[in-house]
Amino acid sequence: MQKLTKNQSQWFKQASTKEQHAFMRKGPAEVANYWNTESEKETFAPVIRGVLIGNPIDSASNALTLAEKELHKLKQQELPTLDERTLGIDGECVKQAEVCYDKELRIDGILHIGSLLATDVFESRWLDGLVESFADHLSDDPEYLQESMLPLQPKTEEDAEFNECLAEHLHFHNFQGFALKASSPVKKYDSCDSASFSWGHVRFAWFYGESFEEAFNLAREWVDRMGRAG
Repeated sequence: MQKLTKNQSQWFKQASTKEQHAFMRKGPAEVANYWNTESEKETFAPVIRGVLIGNPIDSASNALTLAEKELHKLKQQELPTLDERTLGIDGECVKQAEVCYDKELRIDGILHIGSLLATDVFESRWLDGLVESFADHLSDDPEYLQESMLPLQPKTEEDAEFNECLAEHLHFHNFQGFALKASSPVKKYDSCDSASFSWGHVRFAWFYGESFEEAFNLAREWVDRMGRAG
């Protein structure tokens, strides 16, 4: 059963009735299960988009019917338009998770370039973690850079400090978006339609997009190409 996140629960408590109804209107209509340990009896309550709309009853099918009827009523109402992206109810995160599952794609790290530049991360001679990996691959390991990342590579003099050149280059060309590191297992094909793999042996690549969605879509296209290449 779908549940509200902490942020959604806090918003829902403060929202007007019409805003609450607008939140619920897209559904789904579901059933919540309750188990009474004393009586050892199971009951069922109607739920719409993680919101309980009635008391528990004995029949799961009746509870679902109640939820479906209420959802139908909500869809007939004139309700306000919500910022679904901010509330996390536009479905994009779920779709992206499904893509990762279906395609054996993993997002290992995300860097917001704008915030890195704003906080002077590159002024340090020594970087660490994901930022270090990002800079190292831009510096001398282009094998792991996809086409979208190539414009982020600075042209440096031999004795220049790379981190400083990188920061200046990103600032000058106004790269404020997202660098994303993604990986996918290397498959061993036993036949044309049978393959084995382990997340202990992966290939990875870096992508850049002005938005996370843009970078994610590039990673999805990459893993499709890798699958075709075998």
